[in-house]
Amino acid sequence: MSSPSSTAPCAPALLAFQTRHSGEPVPHLHLSERFAQKIALDYYWRTADQVIALLVEAGLVLTATVRREPMGEESRARTFILARRP
Repeated sequence: MSSPSSTAPCAPALLAFQTRHSGEPVPHLHLSERFAQKIALDYYWRTADQVIALLVEAGLVLTATVRREPMGEESRARTFILARRP
């Protein structure tokens, strides 16, 4: 049985995430309740440059990066990164 990486060596990976600004301290949000239910959920926001550095370090090649500013009630920009294995 072959692994997914051997069947699609150049398959793209699309990452989409909320972005923090480079001058902003590392934001962290912990939620212990949501919709009247007890939960344990932690949010950590990263800059696009931090995520790109990790992808490059892992050996992926960047194809495209798009940043979208917040819309409507959103408070954070979104970043979309398309990368692939060489």
